[in-house]
Amino acid sequence: MDEPFDPGRRWLQALVVVVAALASLATSRPPVRLGYALWEAPPSVHRMGCAGAEGWVARSSKTGMGFTLHIVPDAGCMVQLTGAQFKLPGQGIAASLVLPRPLTSVEQHVYLPFLFDNEGSWNRGEREGNLELAFLVNGAPEVWKLPMIHRNEGYHVSDRIEGPEPRGSGSRGFASPPGPIERVEP
Repeated sequence: MDEPFDPGRRWLQALVVVVAALASLATSRPPVRLGYALWEAPPSVHRMGCAGAEGWVARSSKTGMGFTLHIVPDAGCMVQLTGAQFKLPGQGIAASLVLPRPLTSVEQHVYLPFLFDNEGSWNRGEREGNLELAFLVNGAPEVWKLPMIHRNEGYHVSDRIEGPEPRGSGSRGFASPPGPIERVEP
């Protein structure tokens, strides 16, 4: 026999479903560590003549690496990025970006993508590299060399990890800038 329709019971069932849905929205996703190698650079601030620069690895994935460069020229200083190369043992990878960049006297961020087989690099045992950035600062050539480290936190690491993530290995391979750069006024 069918039970008679009870609107109060249906309302209670709907309320339970809504409460369960809201509770699941409040649950955060556990931190995820990537199962592939990431390139890292130590916090880097560099002074070149009348301009300052800082850089950090913004993205590292199986198919390459992205580096963000923050250039801060002093008043009256002209800066131009003329070259960017990521050097690994036996090869140099040029940035996938049209260089030289336009001459400028204003603060700017430049994203430098480097496309290569990052997974293959790890498998070949390449654990160190250098990023070489070439500039013209008020017409004078400047080169900034940054040491890079290739790290792998390990495959199949548990999703539930105690403590903070290591620097430069934020969610999905993104990283934050190391901190503010100081401008020098004449």
